[in-house]
Amino acid sequence: MTVPNALATIRAGLRPADLDVVATMERVKATYFATPTHGAVEKQLNVVLQQLLERRDPALPVGPDNVVEARGFVLSGQARAGKSRALSEVFRGHPSLPGYGDARADCPLVTVVPQGACTLGRFGQDVFEQLGLPIVNVPTGKNYELKLAHMIRNRLKIRGIKILHVDEAHHVTEPANKTEIKKIINMFKYLMIYLDWPVAVILSGIPELVSAIRNDPQLSGRMAFTAATGLVPKTDYRRIEHVVGELASVAELSIASGELAAVVPRLIHAGNRQLGRSIEITYDAIRSALTERQTALSLHTFARAYVQSRGVAPEHNPFVARDWRLTDPLLVLEKPPKQRLLRAQKVKRASLATDDDFDEEDEA
Repeated sequence: MTVPNALATIRAGLRPADLDVVATMERVKATYFATPTHGAVEKQLNVVLQQLLERRDPALPVGPDNVVEARGFVLSGQARAGKSRALSEVFRGHPSLPGYGDARADCPLVTVVPQGACTLGRFGQDVFEQLGLPIVNVPTGKNYELKLAHMIRNRLKIRGIKILHVDEAHHVTEPANKTEIKKIINMFKYLMIYLDWPVAVILSGIPELVSAIRNDPQLSGRMAFTAATGLVPKTDYRRIEHVVGELASVAELSIASGELAAVVPRLIHAGNRQLGRSIEITYDAIRSALTERQTALSLHTFARAYVQSRGVAPEHNPFVARDWRLTDPLLVLEKPPKQRLLRAQKVKRASLATDDDFDEEDEA
């Protein structure tokens, strides 16, 4: 049976101008900016790789009786801090991890993303599927967790995987999974200490992940901890200014210095002081400008894009409100009071127009 080519069908239905936007956004999103988190991850990864090569007795060859337990590290940070991007870029660029992300390559590191609320059995299925070895019958009954841990370890060994990266690992700490947390943590420990094939474990997720690991001294003692810190306007202003300018340049858009000065502090706030979210908002603004066939980014471009993605009234739009520091960057689909409904509708119409349609009244 031939599988329909859905992407070819979609591409055939788009206009040439739409495909130009696609090509430009691909270039924009492929542009990466190394951050302090990137450097910290590189250092932690090198330590993990070094430890995998260490022997108990340097005079003897590597073998089940002459290896040490594997170690790992935890990268934690708020949502949209840029953790996953930093990790993937470090992994892709490391010469010891050739072909990372390509299922056909023999890369010794694999990334698994738990699919929502995660029990040990569900996590096992996710690992098997990522390794290209799906399994239908997950062990059940007494000591099923030990049997499943053996199966996961065997699958990793068959594929030559020595480092298991679990992204969005905080899913194992969600309230619905409290009874499973200990089992999953024990599985991580088993992978690291089983000397026939010790596997290093890298975990990334939001700060709640750290609390769960901290509660198990045996696992936390085998892990190093790194935090992806948020943006600080005073110290990160120039960095975000550079990011916006570079992304605009890649998209062949200009942005005046005065507009850039107005955008950057509002962008940091709108992104909840998280790098990843701030860059995503910039993507939205660039796409909006390209769609409207504009040649420059402006504060109004960011304001329009923010309305389109968040659906908020002007007084809650950081790029429009005069008291933008008081706006809530996590607010979506705010319903304005009746007396402001007509005004909100006007701003919504303006969000679909060109920058010239924004006036001082809308910015109030």
